[in-house]
Amino acid sequence: MIAKFQYNDKKHTTTGHTLFELNFRRHPWKGNLTVQTEFPKLEEFLTRLQRSWKEAAKLMEIAKEAMKRQFNKKRWNPQGLKEENNVWLEAKNIYSNKPLKNLDQKRYGPFKISKDISQGTFQLELSEEWMIYNMFNENLLTRCKELQYKSQYMKPTPLPDIINKEEEYEVEEIRKHRKRGQGTQYLAH
Repeated sequence: MIAKFQYNDKKHTTTGHTLFELNFRRHPWKGNLTVQTEFPKLEEFLTRLQRSWKEAAKLMEIAKEAMKRQFNKKRWNPQGLKEENNVWLEAKNIYSNKPLKNLDQKRYGPFKISKDISQGTFQLELSEEWMIYNMFNENLLTRCKELQYKSQYMKPTPLPDIINKEEEYEVEEIRKHRKRGQGTQYLAH
């Protein structure tokens, strides 16, 4: 009860008034005050109370707009992605069968954006071997930049087939093998 009273007795930064002032237009007696107060007429009390409510509602609307503006600074498609753009897909939520996460690819692609679903959500053109849902948040996509020099072009690695959330590759030949513990390790090409 004391915590509730103390909360209602503090001035809020949004409205500049306490909840007691907004609801009753005065503070309750705390026991240590010896101030004489006059009780206003009922109509005057109600008009001041309604005025303070309107002022509080206006201040809360201003605070809401300021919070919305601050939040949207980071949310309005900062990369400028649109349909037909090529993007890289971050490998954050794509599970592979690599033994260590740092040996796995950091990104897959590039893929073409086929549709802008909603604010921050895009549909990609994935090959049929990928058995995953093709809609992604913009946080998982990175715009694919055009190469400036011919020396930057690298032959893309073949995309793995994703079956049951695991990557599968076709192996052309096995060059070496060795026994480690109870298993066998293969050097594939």
